[in-house]
Amino acid sequence: MKSLLKMTTLGVMVAATLTVAGCRRNETPEVVAPVPTSTEIPTAQTDSPTAPTATPAPTQPTTTTAGAEGTTLNPPKSGRLTAQQAGAQVNLRSQPNAQSSSKGYGLVGDSVQLLRAAEGNDNLTWYYVKFQESGAEGWIRGDFIDTSDGPVAAASQSVAATTLECEGLFEETVFIARYSGSGFTRIDFRNLETNTSFGGNLSYQGENSQGQPTFTGSVTAPAGGSYQARITDLSGGNPRSGSQVALDYEGIPASGICK
Repeated sequence: MKSLLKMTTLGVMVAATLTVAGCRRNETPEVVAPVPTSTEIPTAQTDSPTAPTATPAPTQPTTTTAGAEGTTLNPPKSGRLTAQQAGAQVNLRSQPNAQSSSKGYGLVGDSVQLLRAAEGNDNLTWYYVKFQESGAEGWIRGDFIDTSDGPVAAASQSVAATTLECEGLFEETVFIARYSGSGFTRIDFRNLETNTSFGGNLSYQGENSQGQPTFTGSVTAPAGGSYQARITDLSGGNPRSGSQVALDYEGIPASGICK
């Protein structure tokens, strides 16, 4: 009887031990991936392209009317600025004459549209033009506009190959102004009484009020001292055989003829 009771008690203790061990195993937490709060896949946010900034339309140049002056060219002609000097500035005038105010200038090779033509007080043809790039308008003398189809550079090369000597006399002294494609570059003097020579280089100084290019330089006389000489191209920038120049040598005026 006692043996049976011991066995029963032992069985109860073993069963209790197994029960306790099973509970401990269940206490080990299960690793579970966190459940997303939503199964919806978020839509990728695509930035909408920024609307391009509108480029303002170019300001239209104000058209300057020429009034009743000149004859309208219909249709207008096309041309390019030209001059004896490759880097020369060609004045844009408010009226068809060299005495009117300058509105600015163009450079050799600039494209222009010829809108009107008029005869100036210098008996030369002037054109009322519009610059293709800037839209500026005004009057330019006709001999500074090339309306041919050939390249301006070719014309410039032709001019550059041309040389002239313009000779004159004052107070027993001969002067020779030397011209090349870049303008009047040198002046030389020879005194006929003493047979002494002297001279100096010239540089471009712009145009006078008549639209005539001027060139100045310093020369040293045999007796010493430096003196100013100024040559004015009376042809208006297009000298050739028979054209005239004016000399001012320290206030002494003289004229010469090109050949």
